[in-house]
Amino acid sequence: MQFPTPARNLRYICYLGLVFVLSFVIFVIARERHIHRETELDTKHYGELLSSYLWNIDNTAAQEYVRVIAEGNEFNSIIVNHDDGTQFVTYTDSSTPGEIEQYLSELGLIRTISSERPIFYKNKNVGTIYTERDNRNFYTYFYVALLLLLTLTVIALIRISRIHYAHQKQIEHDLSENRERLQSVVSTSPLITFSLDRRGHFTVCEGMGMSKLHDTPNDILGKSIEQVHHDLPTSVDDFLQALRGESFSAIRKTSDRTFETWYTPMREDGHITGVIGVATDVTAAIQAVNLLQEDKHARQNEHQLAQRAHQSFLPKKIPQLSEYDVGFLCKPSKSIGGDYLHFEESPHKLAFTFAEMSGHGVSSALLASIFHTQTESILADDSITLNKAFLKINGLIHELFPEGRFASTFHAQLDSKAHTLSYVKASPEPAIIFRKGEKPKVVDGGGPAIGLLPSELLNEKSFKLQSLELAPDDTILVYSDGIVEVENRKGKVIERREIIEWVETEIDKSPQQIVDSIYRRVLSHAGNKEILDDISILVLRRS
Repeated sequence: MQFPTPARNLRYICYLGLVFVLSFVIFVIARERHIHRETELDTKHYGELLSSYLWNIDNTAAQEYVRVIAEGNEFNSIIVNHDDGTQFVTYTDSSTPGEIEQYLSELGLIRTISSERPIFYKNKNVGTIYTERDNRNFYTYFYVALLLLLTLTVIALIRISRIHYAHQKQIEHDLSENRERLQSVVSTSPLITFSLDRRGHFTVCEGMGMSKLHDTPNDILGKSIEQVHHDLPTSVDDFLQALRGESFSAIRKTSDRTFETWYTPMREDGHITGVIGVATDVTAAIQAVNLLQEDKHARQNEHQLAQRAHQSFLPKKIPQLSEYDVGFLCKPSKSIGGDYLHFEESPHKLAFTFAEMSGHGVSSALLASIFHTQTESILADDSITLNKAFLKINGLIHELFPEGRFASTFHAQLDSKAHTLSYVKASPEPAIIFRKGEKPKVVDGGGPAIGLLPSELLNEKSFKLQSLELAPDDTILVYSDGIVEVENRKGKVIERREIIEWVETEIDKSPQQIVDSIYRRVLSHAGNKEILDDISILVLRRS
């Protein structure tokens, strides 16, 4: 049984203190014996030194010598007698002991050690020497503190024992409650708990899972696994595998249910005595997984259909027009996106529609398909002007798109003979014109995004038809707002100024090289951060 961590630590500290106290007591006893032995030897030694004084009866010199010996060797008193018992010389320490020393003496912690030895001179007994010395050393003064520590250690051990007893009782109570809860769970959950002896006979079989199999425990107990393995989620092979010492799980089916059955060997004194197992009804879980897989396949099919639809109206090749070069790129944020680019070629003319559906992913690709269908049919009608055509397209898109969804659009028609570019702009991002010897010109303004507002609130002037004359080497850049929304690791986005500078540094290259360079710079800016929006770029140049 494990103690709570604080109690366990205190227990170890107390045991360590107890060992230290016992070690110190042994040391004090050994020290006491050493002092006794040292006193005996000192008494014998100084008796031999005093023998000549005693023989010659030199009282004055002997008295002074006894005083020096006593003070130098911490003797309380020294008495030297003749062989007939009469006193020769004596010395007694006249200093008064302090209160602490008196108290320690009363407790028996400072004890007087005495020794008496005969004095011989020339092998003749000439008298005796008697000495007294206290066992006073600095260890004594710690003895009381150590006794107190021993007392506290005993108290702490008693306290720990009580904590341990209370903790053990709490654990037993918790185990009892958990056992009841487990029994309740087993009896109400779709589980089957069972055990088999080494012969493969069922000794336990219970649980609500039995009701799923239309059996009762009484139908199973005592029978062998060979007899009932068709009715229970068990098998003979599983039993034999567990009997070899393996713990594992397996999916097993009965007539109409599916169970996950866990097996583990029972051990007693290191020997396997049987097998225990728990079978959980996972029929509903497997059905749910199958439904999720079917839904995933359906979504994948929808994704593939949307992807094919989106790719069907994206340009497959660069359009060819006399005296003009074109470069473009359409990169969805994932495998499918909502940016739209469509070219319509005719002799000496090129029309293109550059649009961006709000959002991205499958829904934007489907909206792009709807946008393509409506714009292609309406713009094919030469009887109406572009601004009227876009007012009509706006009404249809507003009705067909979900609420809040729209298409930012830039549509232009290029006449290679007149070298004019007529356009309708319905997007927040501008087109930019680069001309030699001039600063880049931003083509801003225009109407609201297609489908953002109902046509009842707009008119033909909302989508103003504008025109540009293109000189040799004039370059036009159109890009989606996916570029200016790309963030780097610090959260900084790409500014329009940076895009203009990128184009200016590459202006002598072909339109497609400029497009590819812009995209590489966008990727470099993003670094490892995911690009969340589609990116489309179009560059048109008059040769």
